[in-house]
Amino acid sequence: MMYVLEQAGAMAAQLQISEGAIFPLTKRIKDEGYVATYLREAKKGPPRKQFSIADRGRTTLQAVEAEWRNLSKGTNIILEG
Repeated sequence: MMYVLEQAGAMAAQLQISEGAIFPLTKRIKDEGYVATYLREAKKGPPRKQFSIADRGRTTLQAVEAEWRNLSKGTNIILEG
């Protein structure tokens, strides 16, 4: 399990964007009810904020994945002729 700062660094590297761009995005998806946050005690230092996907986020993710599969399938049909 990664803490938020570790996740932000990993996401920024994967998406090739700055870490600073991740935090407004995480606030937005939290405010819109896609994820929930909670504090977890750390072995050292202050409690750390962690995220878990909420029901709304899971439902939305499933819908987006289905759309992506359909788009991908259609694209492959066109590319393969």
